[in-house]
Amino acid sequence: MVYPVAGSRRRGLLAYAGLLDLQGLFGVLLIVASLVAAIPMNLSQWLHPVIMLPAIALGHFNRRVRAKPDRERHRVQLGIFLGTLAFISLGLLVIGQLVVP
Repeated sequence: MVYPVAGSRRRGLLAYAGLLDLQGLFGVLLIVASLVAAIPMNLSQWLHPVIMLPAIALGHFNRRVRAKPDRERHRVQLGIFLGTLAFISLGLLVIGQLVVP
């Protein structure tokens, strides 16, 4: 039996991965623009994309667990969310933009 919630969860995960991709595209465009404009970048500005690329890759791991049972799939999806959160937090920390309330 297929529940209507399952489709919305799948779309939510696809939207999450798509938003990570969009952020990656914007980052690449900013790097290209700074290189074209000959704006010097320091080490932390180069380290940020290096940290964010694994976050984008990790956001796409949900495709590997689509056919798994619910319990295992949910555990992997939680790991994906927590892993991307860790990478994103580290990436923001490197450039000094991580603000903890």
